[in-house]
Amino acid sequence: MKQRLAGLALLLLLSGCSALDWLTTLTSSNIYIDQDGIAGVIFDPSATYISDVESISKQILDTTFDGYWMPDTADVLALESALPAYLDQQAAAGRDVEGVAAKLPDYKRQYIGFIAGGEKMLYANYFCDAFDDDRWLHDWLYVMDGGNCFFQVVYQVSSGEFRYLSINGYA
Repeated sequence: MKQRLAGLALLLLLSGCSALDWLTTLTSSNIYIDQDGIAGVIFDPSATYISDVESISKQILDTTFDGYWMPDTADVLALESALPAYLDQQAAAGRDVEGVAAKLPDYKRQYIGFIAGGEKMLYANYFCDAFDDDRWLHDWLYVMDGGNCFFQVVYQVSSGEFRYLSINGYA
């Protein structure tokens, strides 16, 4: 067994895969993203429950929560490519997003797909690189306060529009 693991590790090193990618793939069905300056993880909805999603559907989007779906990397990249323009729109409308926009390349991200009112939504959770471990790859982070080091958006996949933005406050 040890020889097989050593051989597999050598194969991964030679193929260019990092140990983190390998461990993430073997230990969960979450999808790790590390491309185009984005470090994030798409959570497998069959293994994750996030109470925020149901609350957002019902209270903020004023529609039904119809379950979860599994986004792919293309869905996430669509959200990410639209986010800077959305933040610019929010700034033009008088929303204080300057600190968020300036740090956007430095945030780590968590994503989960949900269905609200029959529409596929992508919930994204952003946070500063304030954690010294890899728990964020497996555990959804919920942080109260912390200012613009933490923010969340909801993106409607079919329309390419953002439906929600929340930037944490300070205690």
